[in-house]
Order: sequence, then structure tokens, then C-alpha cells
Amino acid sequence: MRSNTLNYFAVGVFVVAMVAALVVVLSLLTGRTGPTDSYYTSFPAANGLKFGTAVLFMGYPVGQVEEIEPRFGDDGRVAFEVEMSVEEGWRIPEDSVAQVRAAGLLAAITIDIRAGSSSVAVAPGGSIEGRGQTDVFGAVSDTANTVKQLTEGSIRPLIESLDRYVQS
Repeated sequence: MRSNTLNYFAVGVFVVAMVAALVVVLSLLTGRTGPTDSYYTSFPAANGLKFGTAVLFMGYPVGQVEEIEPRFGDDGRVAFEVEMSVEEGWRIPEDSVAQVRAAGLLAAITIDIRAGSSSVAVAPGGSIEGRGQTDVFGAVSDTANTVKQLTEGSIRPLIESLDRYVQS
């Protein structure tokens, strides 16, 4: 009987220790282990942003997205206000710019804060200027549309004019 009690006690201690280890590992994996400061930014679209999206400062991970909330302006436009938690005490120059980025075609979406040159830092709870996502496919599409408009509006009339001149 005594050895059964000792065995149950050992198993109980082991289970409690493993549950505690699991909690510690999960808190380390989520990145929410230390004190943070909140900063805010706004984007015209929230493509790919969600809770937990990484926040980078010049490519270095410093935090994550906590909340995204749509804000409707007086002109009917919508902007998405993003609350970011950044490591406590991290100095962000006041002329810095936050931009939604993906490092590559298959990379995860992140918010990358590009440091400005100001000697004054944004206070915790302050706002950082936000710029929309630069999308490779969108840029290629815009370039193709510009070339199409240029071809139809400028080059085609020029070729037709030259053709009429050569024929006469």
C-alpha cells in the first residue's frame, strides 16, 4: 500500500511539472513573455493582417499586432486602425513609417517599421504613419495598364500619322 501511494505521488508531481513546462513553452512560442508598449498605425486595407502578425523594426522582430479595427471617415472611406505591441522601451523615431510587407512571394505578411531620422521618439500609445501594402502583382498590373494606355493614346496615333505621311 505504501509503495502505491509513493508511485501515485511521483506520477502526480511529474504531471504537474509537465503542465507547467507546457505553459512556459507556449508563452515563449507566442512571444508574449515580456512587458510591451502599444503603438497605433492606420492602413487603407487590412489584407493579410490579423492578431499575432509580426511587427518588425528595420527587419528585426520587436512585437506583434494586437487588434485591428475598421474606422469609417466622414467621406465614406474606411481605414483600418492597427494596435501593435512593441517591446517596452523600444525607441521609434517620430518620422518613422509602418508598411505592410511580405519578404517574398510565399512569405508571411508583416508590418515593417522603417526608422526615420528624427531625434524625437514616438511616445508609447502614439501613432506611426502607415503606408499601404506594396504588392508585386499589383505593381506589375499597374505597369501593364500604363503601357497599354501609352500604346493606345500616344504611340498608335503617332504610327498612324507616320503611315499617312509615308503613303502620301
